[in-house]
Amino acid sequence: MSIDALMRHRATVEVRTVTGTDTAGQQVETWATAAAGSDVPCRLTPVGQGQSRVPPMVFNKATHVLAMRTRVLDPGESRIVVDGVTYTILGNIDRSGAGDLMKVYLEVVDS
Repeated sequence: MSIDALMRHRATVEVRTVTGTDTAGQQVETWATAAAGSDVPCRLTPVGQGQSRVPPMVFNKATHVLAMRTRVLDPGESRIVVDGVTYTILGNIDRSGAGDLMKVYLEVVDS
């Protein structure tokens, strides 16, 4: 079975943009779909299901792991939406060495 056959979910990659400041002088942030970031094939699994080991440090907060063939943007400036659930990107690892198969560690965003 190919890796692509295992990618049964679809993700949207969103990027953070600053649209100005509010009356208190705080930045107003919005999220927009990244270029080529819509309907991206992926595989989403909860941490612990089929994962041999989650790397330490920042990744120890991960609730889910995502495999995708799209290079993920900067974790601080992008996020992932799958099946209506929004996830913060904690970090990602290039599993192929060529940037075409990423393993992305995610944490569910609090509503």
